[in-house]
Amino acid sequence: MKNLTLTIATLIVTVAGLAMATPQDSSDLTAVEAVAMQYLTSGQTGDVERLRQAFHPSARLQFVKEGQYGEWSGKEFIGWRKPGKKSQYDVRVLRVDCAGTAAMAKVEMDFGHKRYIDYLSFLKIDGRWWIVNKIFHEDKEVK
Repeated sequence: MKNLTLTIATLIVTVAGLAMATPQDSSDLTAVEAVAMQYLTSGQTGDVERLRQAFHPSARLQFVKEGQYGEWSGKEFIGWRKPGKKSQYDVRVLRVDCAGTAAMAKVEMDFGHKRYIDYLSFLKIDGRWWIVNKIFHEDKEVK
């Protein structure tokens, strides 16, 4: 019983220490969410420049399609978008987490017949948040 109590107490102290070790500035959380929304809504508005402003010039996108690894540069991804072409879909930012100059967001785009779940990695460079990496999953079985 003594060992169990000691183990639980150690676990509580460890978890509390981890929570305090990665403070999150609410202004950074808000800024990361704003960049995520800039990316998410760029297709709804047909504004390719908004998309370009969200992704760092060196950004990468990675995915698995039909069991095979695939990868695009951010420039390729942005280049496939047609300025002024609007798409209808719902967006949600599901989660945002920040630690210093690094952040991540889990976001969703629901087209009705399919849904994308994206995990976006951000870096704060010269005071500005950029999407530097995107991995995603396409769910075609949306009902």
